[in-house]
Amino acid sequence: MTVAEEFNVAVPVTNDVATMRRIVWSSVIGTAVEWYDFLIYGAATALVFNKIFFAAGDPALATIAAFGTYAVGFLARPLGAAIFGHFGDRVGRKAMLAITIMVMGLGTFLIGLLPTYQQIGVAAPVLLIVLRFLQGIGLGGEWGGAVLMVVENCPTEKRGLLGSMVQVGNPVGNLAAIGMFALVSQLPESEFISWGWRIPFLLSILLVGVGLWIRLSLEETAAFRQLKAKNEVARMPIVEIFKYHRRPFFTAVGLKISEIAYASIAGVFIMSYATTTLGLSRGLVLNGAFVASFVALFSIPLFGWMSDKVGRKAMFYASCLFSALFAFPMFWLLDTREPAIVIATIVAAISFGQMVMFGIGAPWYSELFTAKLRYSGASLGFQVGAALSGGLSPLIAAGLMSWAGATWPVSLFLIGCALITAVATALAPEMAKKELTSRRRGDAFAHRVPRTLPFKSETDFYSPGETAMLDTLQQPSISSGESVVPSWTGVVRYLHLTPRAFLPMRSMQEIVLIAGKGIDGDRYMIGREQGFYSHKPEDGRQVTLFEYETLVALKRDHNIDLGADEHRRNVTVAGVPLTHLVGRRFWLGETLLEATRLSIPCRHIEEITGKAIFDPLINRSGLNCRILQGGIVRVGDAVRNDA
Repeated sequence: MTVAEEFNVAVPVTNDVATMRRIVWSSVIGTAVEWYDFLIYGAATALVFNKIFFAAGDPALATIAAFGTYAVGFLARPLGAAIFGHFGDRVGRKAMLAITIMVMGLGTFLIGLLPTYQQIGVAAPVLLIVLRFLQGIGLGGEWGGAVLMVVENCPTEKRGLLGSMVQVGNPVGNLAAIGMFALVSQLPESEFISWGWRIPFLLSILLVGVGLWIRLSLEETAAFRQLKAKNEVARMPIVEIFKYHRRPFFTAVGLKISEIAYASIAGVFIMSYATTTLGLSRGLVLNGAFVASFVALFSIPLFGWMSDKVGRKAMFYASCLFSALFAFPMFWLLDTREPAIVIATIVAAISFGQMVMFGIGAPWYSELFTAKLRYSGASLGFQVGAALSGGLSPLIAAGLMSWAGATWPVSLFLIGCALITAVATALAPEMAKKELTSRRRGDAFAHRVPRTLPFKSETDFYSPGETAMLDTLQQPSISSGESVVPSWTGVVRYLHLTPRAFLPMRSMQEIVLIAGKGIDGDRYMIGREQGFYSHKPEDGRQVTLFEYETLVALKRDHNIDLGADEHRRNVTVAGVPLTHLVGRRFWLGETLLEATRLSIPCRHIEEITGKAIFDPLINRSGLNCRILQGGIVRVGDAVRNDA
């Protein structure tokens, strides 16, 4: 096995049917408990919290305030994703699942014990917000781990189906939550407001015990065990995501926007709208949500199975189209006040506006990231999207209703969310029927091209017109480590510098090289900024070169149009044999350089090309150099050896 092949390892999967079935159902049951805890708060928000925790003043303002505490749980979810994602990528998936279910259960149980506004005043909503925040942290950390337990173990051809099965825990939990509130809502109004609403919260402690026992029986995923065994666990997963994997992260956020907006509007806001504005009974709305959750038990795995057949993107596009087209008719149908139409409307909105993307999103978010960042990346993308859209949607909808006195602004809001998700879908890679990889440092956006290159020698890499320069070279002897480089002349094609951390490289027509330090104005210049290399002059990375021929070959052979600044090197040169220059001196314009070593490719180019870190095409295209004699370098300057 070559070095390049060694770094192209697929994630081990579980092929034993009984074991896979146990993993799936364990994740479903544990997730159902978590969702029950989280979703009973949504039902209570719409039905009772505005009366007992925000009882003073205008009822409309009390409703908005109650939805505000609902939003707190969503806003806490990214924090939970960041915390538990970090340790999930470093310690393991299993341990985080056990901790998160206890955090969620504690917050839910204590909500059931809270005194009301009339009993302790403003302390009541404050404590409610704190416990809702605790719930959000628990769910934010739980979801990613539960999904990965299945996704990292299941066969590639069934990842859409089995990955979506984890999401069945949502309707199961929702059915349990709605069922409990349907039962206690049969109590007289005074008793329901006084103590009946507390029962669903207090019973959660029993469900948490069951869920914890189930999760402790699971084994760690093979993908994470492989990372641990080979010491490839990320030190700071969140930092790596925001530095090198921003595109998949923001894509995951965009994929979540429309789905969670429909979930929050159709599942939460409509409860308040139907009971207060339309005067419909609480039981009718709960029945609609109950039927929608029951249908989701079957539709979620169906949508997941379909995504394995037709692709993730096609299913998301279809759901986005429905979401935009149904935004106005949804409220028109509700306004009929006909019970059958109201129930059918809620079922349609949740099934096609939410559950299509909700079910398929579980495997797709996970597929966007490599194994060592998968818990953090998938969790954070999912939860940030949920916080931005889901947590704020009922609050925004209530505010828009109060402002306009009509539902049309809410419909426009849903259409806008659908458009955002459609754009994210267009940017996301299709991952159906593609294997997860465990050791590649790039991400799923690299799947656009093959992971290995079909060339056998350097002359295969260049186009026929570019081989003249190679014909003049004597290839290096691997046994002796010696090579002879005759006279040659190249040219500077592009110049770039990095002004600040996290900023894109800046294209330049000329740069100033300072002997022994680096590029004037570049963040990596020695002594200017404590960057990756600016405090390590012994590394000899004072200026970096890139082969223009790499850009040509990627475009010609693999249809990858790599931008001039996307390889993150300072100087792009043509006609320069970089692989033969280590330890040698050469002229770059009026400056004298000494090549110190071939540079390992940066993660950014791996994300674009999908090549492992020892892929020969990329590994030969970079060169670190020490500046012996400074001066000005301009685009078009000659590059020649110091023979």
